[in-house]
Amino acid sequence: MVSATLGLILAATITVVACLESSTNYAMYLDKMSVLIVLGGTFAAALITFNFKELYNLLWSISRVFSRQIYHGADIVREMVEIADKVNKNPAAANGLIDGVSHPFMKDGLRLIANDFDAITIENVLSCSITERKNAHLAHVDIMRALAKYPPAFGMVGTVIGLVALLQNISTEGGIGRIGPNMAVALTATLYGLILANCFFIPMGENIYNKIKRDTQIRRIIMEGMLLISKKEDAMAIQEYLNSFLHPNNRVDVLGSSNSGERKSAGKRAA
Repeated sequence: MVSATLGLILAATITVVACLESSTNYAMYLDKMSVLIVLGGTFAAALITFNFKELYNLLWSISRVFSRQIYHGADIVREMVEIADKVNKNPAAANGLIDGVSHPFMKDGLRLIANDFDAITIENVLSCSITERKNAHLAHVDIMRALAKYPPAFGMVGTVIGLVALLQNISTEGGIGRIGPNMAVALTATLYGLILANCFFIPMGENIYNKIKRDTQIRRIIMEGMLLISKKEDAMAIQEYLNSFLHPNNRVDVLGSSNSGERKSAGKRAA
């Protein structure tokens, strides 16, 4: 997704610019031990908390954040109405439409219709599929929210380690004069932890959660449409019902219904 990529670039840019503008000693923001403690500690905590399969699936889910494939409700409703119109005219057409639809969930529904399953069975199968998919992806959100707690915590660990070393050397020659610089280095671990949590884990988790909500809504529209098609409902009725899932400005008029026409006319008058 373009917005996610842009957001990460913007967050990185703001952080770098803030660091460059706040001091001429840029090197003080770079500390390999702080990086090791925050990243290594977070990774270790993740391995303790979750198994390899869960973390691997999480990486796949994160990769989908940057996917360009987005399904819009209006396009799905339009396609469902077109499918309904074709199947109503020729019930045997369902099987031939499977490979031509845009959404994989539509293929599942059309296979069930083509195999003459009743509406109750279709509803049970599709609703179970929606629920299980939603729960699987919500687990990824829970993992991201759990991981978001670790970087700041390990950042504090790094800071405490730095403070212990600072206080240990405070009595040595020149120790008082090095308190400020050493304290700054110690706090870099906390800085890294806060950046990692608030610029990556938390936003990514919320992005995945929002994708789940949109995906669930799209699949529900498809399921409702497939149920109506299996019951041999009129395509016009299916169009009006599925349009109820959409914002009034996004509703479609594939079959030229009077209600949709009135909405368009009203929109022109309002304009």
